[in-house]
Amino acid sequence: MASDILTTKEACEYLDVSYWTLMNRLLPEIPHIQRTPRGKIKFKRSTLDKYLEKQEEKSMQNTVEDIVPDTKTDDIVELRKKYNERNKFNINEILKR
Repeated sequence: MASDILTTKEACEYLDVSYWTLMNRLLPEIPHIQRTPRGKIKFKRSTLDKYLEKQEEKSMQNTVEDIVPDTKTDDIVELRKKYNERNKFNINEILKR
């Protein structure tokens, strides 16, 4: 049986990400449980599983159906507002490029 406590290297393999991605991009999002006296970070496997589930739910919310007009009264401006709110960027600025 594999240990429930993972080193950073094991966590990288488990999440299939690089060390840099784990430490610089994901560490603020994933709770880590232990810093050893030498500064090593440990992760619980169950915490990583919860993080993956959360990411899956988040991606499912961003489906095409979410930005398709519900009725004929929805116009392009309203759809852009919906999309911008969900994705945290302004599509108008991208279209200007």
